[in-house]
Amino acid sequence: MTQSNITQTGHRPVCVIATQGDVTADRVILQLAEMKVPVVRFDLADFPQHVHLDATLDRTGWHGTLQAHGREVRLVEIGAIYWWHPQPAGAPDGLQRADADWISRESTVALTGVLGSLDCLHVNHLRDTRAAQNKPQALTVARRCGLAVPPTWIGNHPTGATYFAENSAGCHSRRWKPR
Repeated sequence: MTQSNITQTGHRPVCVIATQGDVTADRVILQLAEMKVPVVRFDLADFPQHVHLDATLDRTGWHGTLQAHGREVRLVEIGAIYWWHPQPAGAPDGLQRADADWISRESTVALTGVLGSLDCLHVNHLRDTRAAQNKPQALTVARRCGLAVPPTWIGNHPTGATYFAENSAGCHSRRWKPR
């Protein structure tokens, strides 16, 4: 993707950050293509091996480029980022697990930190998605806001689950049996 491609379409590019083959992301990309919006798609798991970031922060914001799967976009030109359940950043093969885990964590923070702080539209911002997926926290916030929250049990001890299911009004349960 070059400056001329962006100018020709009249649209700022959209980054779609999702696992490869995700049907929802594929549909979004098809709609964007119909509107002639340039798209750069990748998964965080592709970083740092197959996605490259070259970013510098100065008094005006982030500058540099993002390259993914043969496409390159300038950070200042990104118009929107669609975050759709990306996997954590990857690490090169052949590393010890502790080293690979460290590289994955640091790479995830670096790429999501830069992209997440860009001044553009963020759809399903990773920060908000993670907060929404934290069900105990979401239920606590809902209760504090005065919303009715059903009795909820979270745990991994079968006795506690059985007790909760048997003693909670209106609770319907199915007993799960390991194979």
